[in-house]
Amino acid sequence: MSSEFSVDEAKREIYEDGFFVIENPTLGERMDVNMAYNFSSETGFKFCYDFVLSDSRVRETIDALGRDINSQFILAYCSGLAPDSRILSFQPNGGDKPSHLLVHAWSKGSNSTYYGGSHQKQISKVKIETDLLRTLLPQLKNNGLVGTRLGHNEKDENCRGADGCLVIYDARVSFEPRNGWSYFYVFVEKAHLEERKRKGSILFTGLRPPASQDWNSIAQLGVDVQRDEGS
Repeated sequence: MSSEFSVDEAKREIYEDGFFVIENPTLGERMDVNMAYNFSSETGFKFCYDFVLSDSRVRETIDALGRDINSQFILAYCSGLAPDSRILSFQPNGGDKPSHLLVHAWSKGSNSTYYGGSHQKQISKVKIETDLLRTLLPQLKNNGLVGTRLGHNEKDENCRGADGCLVIYDARVSFEPRNGWSYFYVFVEKAHLEERKRKGSILFTGLRPPASQDWNSIAQLGVDVQRDEGS
């Protein structure tokens, strides 16, 4: 990947490999396992605003992917993810273009593996206790898939994103969060999000910014803001 950002290159990698990496040492230094990542907290909101909502590379990529399907991707959920030795994904495989995109923030010294092309294969997945989906490594190998290591490997050697990075990826991609607490932000295609909300989704109920923020302005950034009835 070239060090000079290209929306077309980002889209190509996401469509073909399922993920695109943006190295960001400043983000890597800012991340703290003791920091509140909740969108309603001042620290969590500022982190999301500084490194996701205000990063032109993230916005341009997500907006371009939305235009490709004549729609828009809306930030609908965010949370944290503990290290896990299992291979996980957020969505089952199937369909052509993604309905969910993830922006995953990894700290300096973290260790993760993404399996390029796993979003395009017929791979069995089983729901686990965190409501994420698990894939077994032999299935990936049988489909000719090889993982791309980010951060540090088991020999403590630096790989891409060793000083901190964002990964924009198709939610169907399989990945392994080996080491380091991480934050993730879920962008959902607008019509799909509206359908989920109509069906009473427990997960996608909207995000509540801190009281200090102008909620209308935040909504204009492409965030599904949770509003009180009558507001």
